[in-house]
Amino acid sequence: MLLSRDRTWGYRSPVPEGTRLLGVEVQDRICTIQVSMEFLAGDARQRTLAAEALAATAIDVGNYQGVRIKVENELYENGTLFHREGEWFVDG
Repeated sequence: MLLSRDRTWGYRSPVPEGTRLLGVEVQDRICTIQVSMEFLAGDARQRTLAAEALAATAIDVGNYQGVRIKVENELYENGTLFHREGEWFVDG
């Protein structure tokens, strides 16, 4: 849904337009989401919002402990995103 770019109730996805889902793997409650290079479009703040949106959606919907994002096989940023008590943290 985040990648569809459809505006729902006036909201739009923070994930850059054209980003494609290339794959999803789950191991030990860690979800690895593989996306296309379009994910890196925009400034650093937009990329952070996009990463947090993907992670939050997967953690909420899939009941995962954390989310690792890869951009065409390369690990995005520092490691796996976790969300606890309203705060994000990264485990490298």
